[in-house]
Amino acid sequence: MEKYIRNAKNIKQTQFLKVFLIFGILGIFLYNSPLYWLFLILFFLFYLVFNLIAFFVYFKELWKTEPFTCVIVILLFSFVLIPLPFISLENDHQFSETVKSFYALAVGIGVNYVIDSVFKLVEADTIDQEQIRVKKKAAITKIFFNSLYISEYVTFLLVEQRQIFLAIFNNLRWSWLNNLLHYLVEETSSPWALIVLTMGIFVCLIGLTLFLKDTITNEIIKESERDVSARGNKMLTVEDVSQHRDTNEKLDQEIQSDLGDIAEK
Repeated sequence: MEKYIRNAKNIKQTQFLKVFLIFGILGIFLYNSPLYWLFLILFFLFYLVFNLIAFFVYFKELWKTEPFTCVIVILLFSFVLIPLPFISLENDHQFSETVKSFYALAVGIGVNYVIDSVFKLVEADTIDQEQIRVKKKAAITKIFFNSLYISEYVTFLLVEQRQIFLAIFNNLRWSWLNNLLHYLVEETSSPWALIVLTMGIFVCLIGLTLFLKDTITNEIIKESERDVSARGNKMLTVEDVSQHRDTNEKLDQEIQSDLGDIAEK
């Protein structure tokens, strides 16, 4: 079964898109047919179940090869879901302060101190070449959890100040984005709306982080190239001075030789 699922995961997603297009075309002609909707619902249910099974198989394999990555994924999902049951969105108290307090403990202490200390212990037991990987994993872990902290805090702050933000959304030119943001902010009594809004902000923060990373990397590369070029120019200048000095010494020797010849004559 697992072998079948692993092979099936390698099938291109274009096949699913073809099936989706077929259902879309048939829907134009069979929109009012109950049989069409039955087949459509069954297909998507089958596709959902298949992907869930494939996900669990992949997660099981990932646990064997990369257990720390699995732990991070589980903690990220937990940190998104844990605050929701303890917060009643129908009350008027400060939701953002509750979320801020939770993440200040969970991320501020749990991640930035405890996990950072664990990474330092691991780094002490590794060789120099592996320490770079350890530092990279530590940085990625901090980026993920702190971005999630900011995302959920901003989400609940957005809920509290919904009237101010909705007034800002009204000035957006893209009507579909305006409608989507209105729905997510106004329907915050639903946990799913909060999760979608949180993950949307989280993805934007991760994208911004990757952009800054690429920007810093490119700047460092350019600075290194300029340093290499400057060192090359200095070396060239030293060589030129050395050549001029050798030439002058030869000229002095020739002049002295000529003067000696003249003196002998």
